[in-house]
Amino acid sequence: MPVKKWGCVAYMNPPDFHSKSSESNYSSDSERDLKSPINSYSEDDEFAKEGLRIHNELRRKHGTPELKLSPALCEYAKQWAKILSREESIRHRPNGKYGENLFSILSSNTNWKVIAQEACDTWYKEMKDHVFGAEPKHLKS
Repeated sequence: MPVKKWGCVAYMNPPDFHSKSSESNYSSDSERDLKSPINSYSEDDEFAKEGLRIHNELRRKHGTPELKLSPALCEYAKQWAKILSREESIRHRPNGKYGENLFSILSSNTNWKVIAQEACDTWYKEMKDHVFGAEPKHLKS
């Protein structure tokens, strides 16, 4: 049975997680999307809205301000997600100017779609690997 890789890229501007005013995006991509044109309204829009809602729920637990959806960051993330999908790899964008979260998963179910909850839960679990208030010497996530 074929295995499909699904990916997701999210950016934050400014890259500081604790910023008082931030923009964010959630963009998903799959191999099927590489052949289809970008629509002005799509499943990606719903994914972005749901990802933002979940992300802001988690931020409220820690007293951090809500993020706002940025169409420009969504497009920027979608472009990178398509490159990663074509390359079948997962890596951070070189010389990235935004905070960046990556998510990837494999599935043999060709009808399966990545959902924002999975990506957000995975990123949230990485919090245990970070020391807040200090520059990291290395990143585990």
